[in-house]
Amino acid sequence: MPTDTKHDDLQNLRIDHSMRDGGGEPPAWSRRIIMGGIGLIVLLGLIALAYRLFATDAPEVEVVRATAEGSDVTGATILSATGYVVAHHKINVNSKVTGRVAWIGVEKGDKVKEGQVVVRLEDQGISCFI
Repeated sequence: MPTDTKHDDLQNLRIDHSMRDGGGEPPAWSRRIIMGGIGLIVLLGLIALAYRLFATDAPEVEVVRATAEGSDVTGATILSATGYVVAHHKINVNSKVTGRVAWIGVEKGDKVKEGQVVVRLEDQGISCFI
């Protein structure tokens, strides 16, 4: 193949930029949408700023500490309240041996100490300690 035909073939592969619409500029409708979006964001920002500046402040609340009056308050009940007490930690007690429970030495909510018998099993008189 002669060199002249290679050059002509390479010239045919070039992109013709003269056929481009608008010379590389975005369409007019996209420019309007972008400018409208920016204007809307600025408007919302101004509205939020005006709301913060002109909104009424929350009313100030006066706080007063209650004090006991009289001299006989040492043995009297000042405040009585009811509610629930929920354990902060849940503790599971497991045995290393299996068997049927013959005796339970504690009730729900009881305080237990280390070494206290909590449960006795039927088989072979095995006891579980905490």
